[in-house]
Amino acid sequence: MKPAIASRTRDRAVALSTRCQEWVDCQPPESAKGVCIDAWRRYRDVQGPLQSALLSLYIFVAILPALLVMEGYLENDPTALAKSMVEQYGLSSTTAQLVESVFSHGQQHHLGAALLAVAGALFIGINFGRVFQDVHVKAWGITLPKKRFDYPRYLAACSACTD
Repeated sequence: MKPAIASRTRDRAVALSTRCQEWVDCQPPESAKGVCIDAWRRYRDVQGPLQSALLSLYIFVAILPALLVMEGYLENDPTALAKSMVEQYGLSSTTAQLVESVFSHGQQHHLGAALLAVAGALFIGINFGRVFQDVHVKAWGITLPKKRFDYPRYLAACSACTD
């Protein structure tokens, strides 16, 4: 009995998918729906979701730690940011103690934190130029020969993006 239910469910899913694909294919390209569908296809063709995930990773691995290091250098009170976060988000006393201990201990290691933030930015950022090039190559439908000096160019593109 269970295989019959699974088979019917699969058949319904296939039929729904087919109807949806037919609807998408029937949309005139000059209509608002057609333009949106074409934009989504182009976004998928250049691996837009992957590029978005890479940007999010870059923010959390490189930008956020760099901002925390800068805040540590600029603020004299090591717990000022933690206290502000506790008040802003209404954290419980246990969570507040944890946040304050993490931020106050980080204050003692300025140089290490700064070096780690720079290393994270370089490690992730050096491939950002490659990602930009890959997006443009796919969007324009061209091919580029691989060159020996690509990585220095990617690093230059990364440093131009962070300036």
